[in-house]
Amino acid sequence: CRLRRRMSLAVSGLLLAALSCATTDGRIRLRGMEIEGNDGVSDRELVERLALVAEDGYAWSDEWYLDSVLFERDVPRIVRIYRAYGYYHARLDAVGLRWTPDGSGVVLRFYVTEGAPTVLETLTISGLDELPPVARRVAQEAIRVAEGEVITEDEWDETKEGIRRALRDNGFPQPAIDGTVRVADDRDTATAVLIVDAGPLAHFGEVRVSGLETVPEPPIREEVGVETGEVFSAARIDDAREALVQAGVFSSIEVTEAPVESPAAPTVDLDVQLSEGDMQRLKIGVGFATEQGRQQAEVTARYEHRNLFGGLRRL
Repeated sequence: CRLRRRMSLAVSGLLLAALSCATTDGRIRLRGMEIEGNDGVSDRELVERLALVAEDGYAWSDEWYLDSVLFERDVPRIVRIYRAYGYYHARLDAVGLRWTPDGSGVVLRFYVTEGAPTVLETLTISGLDELPPVARRVAQEAIRVAEGEVITEDEWDETKEGIRRALRDNGFPQPAIDGTVRVADDRDTATAVLIVDAGPLAHFGEVRVSGLETVPEPPIREEVGVETGEVFSAARIDDAREALVQAGVFSSIEVTEAPVESPAAPTVDLDVQLSEGDMQRLKIGVGFATEQGRQQAEVTARYEHRNLFGGLRRL
């Protein structure tokens, strides 16, 4: 707490010193940002995650200014960024500002002690062995962390989301993925626990289509392609949504899941809500062509009907 207070006072002092030399309108151009003491994480990887934006040094670049509110927020953010890259013991030692040689702005510098990245020592996963073979294999393929390797927050989040997606694509509409990572205080190692609760296997139930005016329902159901009794799959829903988009006749498309609670045979109904768009389109183009020294104007026209005779036939 005392260290944090000293850092806050130092930052406030830097801002006051810079503002005392600010331009007449009170703004200070931020001409650059630098990191001192980093090795495993580059300046760019750190700076691009900050709220502040510095000029890139090119004459045609936009002007960016030092914002005191964003500056105060970015100081503790440096350590959080390092944690995302797996450096859980990194620390920010100091912050400095220096004016450019021409006096047109300042360069902000962060002094860090990076330390070593944190290596995953043990990984415990429960809940996968009870899954059907295909779902288990796809879920295992989604794991992005491994024992003996550096563990990052991004890879940990990708692992949890990847397992969730794998289960939803293979019959489990409402999986619960819970995980914790504990970093040793005195070592650069971590232990991770992942608990997977797939929930019950479900099938598709009723498919309800609404919003049609001139387009008949049978070809729409054919485009959706989901049949009652099929094993639930989020990928099948995505495919159905994309097929409706490609049909090109709807101004809005909404496909939502409606789970039906049933301990014996869980099902998921689909509500397909559609709004028809303009079925007829006329495109006209004008151009000029030169052939054997002669110039001539060209006019092209294209007429398209996307629901000819009511069966999604195109003309």
